[in-house]
Amino acid sequence: MQDSIGFLNQTRARDTVYISQSIAHKYMVKDSNRLTEEERFLTKLVFHLPILTQDGQKAFASVDHICGGLCGQGWYFILEKIKGKWKVVKYEDTWIA
Repeated sequence: MQDSIGFLNQTRARDTVYISQSIAHKYMVKDSNRLTEEERFLTKLVFHLPILTQDGQKAFASVDHICGGLCGQGWYFILEKIKGKWKVVKYEDTWIA
């Protein structure tokens, strides 16, 4: 029950993500709201914010690979913190185009 409430609370008002300039520069991170029309159709990976369990030991995250108008694929990942490090314990496809 607490995890469900925690998930709901984490998904509210998640419009802004702050990424340090050094990471943004290293990985060429761009604000999706400021992409040119051409950039919107180029191959990209979209990482969604993870949702954590109440105890902070498990997380759900998803990734989308966009490669054009009708080209792409998505996955979800279940991660668990084991000995202080995040490990993927399960993943599956969520969609394909």
